[in-house]
Amino acid sequence: MHNVSNSGSSASALTNSGTTLELKPSTNERPSMVSDQRECKKVLRDVIPKSIEESYNKSKNMFDICDPSQCQFLQLHKHPEVNKIVRLTYTNAGNAILALGSNGTHLVWFWPRTNLNLDGKANAKVYPQLWQPKSGFKSMINDLTSIKCGNPVSCFALSKQDAYLISTSGGKISLFNIFTFKTLTTAMPPPPMVTSLAFYPEDNNIFAIGLDNSTILIYYVLKDEVLFNLEGHSKRVTALAFSKTWNILISGDVNAQIIVWKTEGWGKLKDRYLQIHGQKVPEVQSETQIQFHPDQTNFLAVHDSHLAIYEATELRCVKQWVPEVPVVISQATFSSNGHSVYAIFVDGTLAIFEASNLQVLCRVHPCAYLSPTSRLSMWPISIAAHPLKPTQFAVGLTDGSIYVFEPRELGGNWIKTQ
Repeated sequence: MHNVSNSGSSASALTNSGTTLELKPSTNERPSMVSDQRECKKVLRDVIPKSIEESYNKSKNMFDICDPSQCQFLQLHKHPEVNKIVRLTYTNAGNAILALGSNGTHLVWFWPRTNLNLDGKANAKVYPQLWQPKSGFKSMINDLTSIKCGNPVSCFALSKQDAYLISTSGGKISLFNIFTFKTLTTAMPPPPMVTSLAFYPEDNNIFAIGLDNSTILIYYVLKDEVLFNLEGHSKRVTALAFSKTWNILISGDVNAQIIVWKTEGWGKLKDRYLQIHGQKVPEVQSETQIQFHPDQTNFLAVHDSHLAIYEATELRCVKQWVPEVPVVISQATFSSNGHSVYAIFVDGTLAIFEASNLQVLCRVHPCAYLSPTSRLSMWPISIAAHPLKPTQFAVGLTDGSIYVFEPRELGGNWIKTQ
């Protein structure tokens, strides 16, 4: 069943802090695509690491990084109260990294403009500052009191101007001002649980909300009003991505179904299931992740055992990476120019793909950035690409740490690092 209803109804139990919202419209919104890690993947990580090691399609130019001296990386200072980084993104200005811990706490690291960092952008050579709220304000922490299930889902999205953040950790949605750390409003207490979020690129006052009960809400924050209720999925909605080029919203669920909705009237245009070929990993309920290419016409689709690029309007698979043996992908993301795809795997390996053909260019092995002891207990579960520097990306790990990676040579790329 699928239908679109214009509900015009009020979202349940919105609590306003008393602050008047003045959210300015934004354009070309780029949704955050960092992903939560299921506990079942920990089991998979333990049983197939050798398979992952042997699974990458070989390339004559592929470079294996097995030593810390072969790439530039920086470990950010850990927060003592955060033990798992479940969501990760850069600000659109490229000067900060924003992370969400499993305890609902948001952390912001800003890179200062100094003689050692003239452009003030994030890099792997200068330590950033962990930004603290002003006196009298609490840290940005998601509401946990309204959580109704034992396996809460965390998700967030950042507005185009980097001023506003919508976020949830299984409870209410919180709207934050990230410059003041102030909670502007909260909404949508579960059930159903919110499982994905995305700002509407035309207007920061509107965002899409994916739910655990398979529906999608188009929500207008200023009036606390659900404008439309989109029905078509049969399972939990885990991905939402807008394309301003085509004026569409693409959604994905845990059953690997993807649907295209038009943003004018919010009707359903097309749907299909991901074309997952090759050997399958053991059956687990996995997130489907979706991120648009910078050209806004194709998108990257990620499932546990599926990494592919699709044409958006016809949902045609343009290119798929088919590993030789089963693998488990935690998450993947386009580089800022769309020429590369960065992916993380449950054994701790980081892979850089050529986006045009999904050929592996470079692998960063866990031994290059983790100690032998650490490799037994921690691995990356979230990833983000720098919005302005195509060769830089960051990963969040299960122990609360964050690493920023760049090629060793300034201005170099990953395939020429050797």
